Amino acid sequence: MSELKDFQQQQQAFCNRIRDPEKYPVPPGIETERMQVYEALLFDGVESMLKNSFPVLHSLMDVETFQQLARDFFKLHACKVPLFHEAPMALVEYLELHAEKYPTYPFLYELAHYEWMEVALSLSDAPLPAFQAGDVLKNIPVLTPYFGVWQYQYPVHDIQGNKPPILPAEEPFYVLGFRDADQKVHFLSLTPWSAHLIEQLSTNNSLTGEALLQKMVEVTALEEDRLIKHGKALLQEWVEQEIVLGVRHS
Repeated sequence: MSELKDFQQQQQAFCNRIRDPEKYPVPPGIETERMQVYEALLFDGVESMLKNSFPVLHSLMDVETFQQLARDFFKLHACKVPLFHEAPMALVEYLELHAEKYPTYPFLYELAHYEWMEVALSLSDAPLPAFQAGDVLKNIPVLTPYFGVWQYQYPVHDIQGNKPPILPAEEPFYVLGFRDADQKVHFLSLTPWSAHLIEQLSTNNSLTGEALLQKMVEVTALEEDRLIKHGKALLQEWVEQEIVLGVRHS
């Protein structure tokens, strides 16, 4: 039992040194040069993963700043995901908790979330629901399972390296992400109303497209004819874009 405890303590000392070589000493019995090889291999692997998973975020920072972000993440965050390709999600979790450490980039958490969503949608293996071709207005529309709608305070879908935003917008941005049949991920800007329509579609199991639009009119202080016309055009557009896959008969 004591041998197991000693081994676990050695493992912990090894991990502590890997995570934070400035704070923790080289564990007894390991050569300093050999330990430095482990440190470099593991940190470089994490940094490379973050660069590839968050290319826009990476492009906004100079080399030193990005390395410091990667080092902070590596040192401070307890990553618990079991699969390597899910590990970038841990950076999103880290930034949600520690965004105040990076005041120069107040949009950092939202940008990381937005970039991770593209990866998450491309990797999703959610089963396709049953559907068939048909009139989305006269039948129950079936939404793709490979989608997400997110609300942001910064225009993360339009951030460019030469002019990153400093202040949040007065009104939130709504962004729809989805994956098509060719496995390509796309993003669209939404109005609050169209974001609400997507939300209604995602939980709708009984209303035809036309009935769903009528229901939305009843809780929206907008002109009925104009809203119905816009909603019908939007549903048809989403069918063409493969956001709405097809229908189920009512």
